[in-house]
Amino acid sequence: MKGKGEIMKKLLLVVLVICTILSSVVTAFANINDKYIGTPSEFMYNNSREFKGSQIDLSEYNGQCVHFGEEAFYQRYGIWFNLKNNKNQSLKSLKNRKFKNDNGETFIIRFSTTPKDDSLMWIDACDYRRLGYNATMGHIAYVYYVDDTTIYTMESDIRNPGSDVNYYYGCWYWYCRYQKTDYPYVYYIYPEKI
Repeated sequence: MKGKGEIMKKLLLVVLVICTILSSVVTAFANINDKYIGTPSEFMYNNSREFKGSQIDLSEYNGQCVHFGEEAFYQRYGIWFNLKNNKNQSLKSLKNRKFKNDNGETFIIRFSTTPKDDSLMWIDACDYRRLGYNATMGHIAYVYYVDDTTIYTMESDIRNPGSDVNYYYGCWYWYCRYQKTDYPYVYYIYPEKI
């Protein structure tokens, strides 16, 4: 009998340790989502700004990520880039440009190689090739949170998203995570108030 009691105590201890670990993980994710009201995309649905709609032509091969990223950036900051179809040139031309948001505040657009919350992560085709991909196009994602090792994004893409997908005015998106160490060459586009 004593042997069964010791086994039960050890089993209970293992269950307690597992529950503690799971509780820590849930708390960490709750802290990420607490940055916004509800989910990270809540700021896009709070009707504080009207949907703008991108100028970029969408096809099954390109445009979705920029379309979504530009809209997410506008919904967050009130800054509308009005990007055109030459996406790489349009994105490069943002650097150090001044914009007024819809509240009349002036911002300058900065580029950084350090991941930042509430920024656009821009991976151009050259960066993809340096990472070992055979890429002819780049990618944009909206970064909603960054911790010590991981970049958390909302993004759209040309890939079939499967079932884990959300829709925002007909543009589908999902949540992704990137390890910082895997993407050392990318730029993060963010506004600096002046």
